[in-house]
Amino acid sequence: MDAPYHFNKLGWKLNEIPLKRLVDVPATVIDVERDVFSLKHPDEFALEVKHLLEHEARFGQIQPGS
Repeated sequence: MDAPYHFNKLGWKLNEIPLKRLVDVPATVIDVERDVFSLKHPDEFALEVKHLLEHEARFGQIQPGS
C-alpha cells in the first residue's frame, strides 16, 4: 500500500488515511498472468481497456467504485 503523499505532497500520509477509506472497498481481480508472461519483457506489461472489456465479457460488469 502506498500513501497519496508519495505522489502528491499535499496528499495523506499513511497514518492519516481514514480507516473508513480502507475497509469494505469493492475490488475486482483481473487475471492477466497469461498476457504478462507471454511477453519477452513481462515487466513492460500495461493493463489496457481491452483487458477490462474481456474481463467484463466473461464475468459481468465491474462494480462502480472498485
